[in-house]
Amino acid sequence: MSLGNYLARNVISQTIQENHPISGKNRGSMTPIQHLISGGVAGIVARTVCSPLDVVKIIFQVNKGPSEYDGILDAFSKIYQKRGLAGFWRGNLAGCARIAPYSAAKFMAFDKYSKIIGKGQPLTPYQRLLAGSLAGMTGVMITYPFDLIKTRMTVSEEYHNLFQSFFKILKEENVTGLYSGILPTLCGIIPYEGGQFLTYGSLKSYVEKKIGGPLSVPQNLAVGATAGAIAQTIAYPFDIVRKRLMVSDEYSGMIDCAYKIITEEGFTSLYKGNGPNLIKVLPYAGLTFLTYEQIKNYFDQKNMEKQNQKK
Repeated sequence: MSLGNYLARNVISQTIQENHPISGKNRGSMTPIQHLISGGVAGIVARTVCSPLDVVKIIFQVNKGPSEYDGILDAFSKIYQKRGLAGFWRGNLAGCARIAPYSAAKFMAFDKYSKIIGKGQPLTPYQRLLAGSLAGMTGVMITYPFDLIKTRMTVSEEYHNLFQSFFKILKEENVTGLYSGILPTLCGIIPYEGGQFLTYGSLKSYVEKKIGGPLSVPQNLAVGATAGAIAQTIAYPFDIVRKRLMVSDEYSGMIDCAYKIITEEGFTSLYKGNGPNLIKVLPYAGLTFLTYEQIKNYFDQKNMEKQNQKK
């Protein structure tokens, strides 16, 4: 059975197995390449589906003065009038170029850290928090320049595509320009990814015990969405700061940026754009975890079939 047919068949059935690294129980049958594929495809699917919400969120985040948009619906309407339908996927290639390796590296790193930290045993909540935080930091270090380019392309007409943006930044700002704003990103990724893996794994285990079996697709989506919403709300101010540092050179650093935002725009500005962000996070987190689990189960079954054939 092909991967595509497997996903199509199982999207309407109960596909999530009890044993998996995120909830702390790992069969360990997947190879590193299979982990990379599972995480990468999961990131691309979620990122592309949620791109319109991400565009609106970033526009709200980087706007310093009074917003020209009267809410989320008005923002969608004006963006469509100004840029057309394609405007909602502006920067999506750069976004996918970042999220695919980030998601791949994050899930593979989480699996590796889980085995080291848990020593082959189911992870405790604190161990899951630590493994998730380390996995997120690993993914960020590898893929941060793509996130910066995607943000620049979303808010400025000077950046046309992935390659033009990359060389423009490299020429004008040197290599360090590709990592502008990375400190608040690393600070924010600890509560975000750590909290997301912790919440997802704990909620999933709790719900499975309540229902007496594996989660259905809708249940898995709901658990993933809840985990993402909780983690993103906690880490959101760091996201605001890093986006400002990406698109402006008026700040001397993370603390200066946060201070100026609070004093000039008010404390609530640290949550500017959180409305469209939460609307985006709900399907994004749900789709990411669901797609990863679907593909992981596919590889698990294939690996088990190969092992049985060798016996």
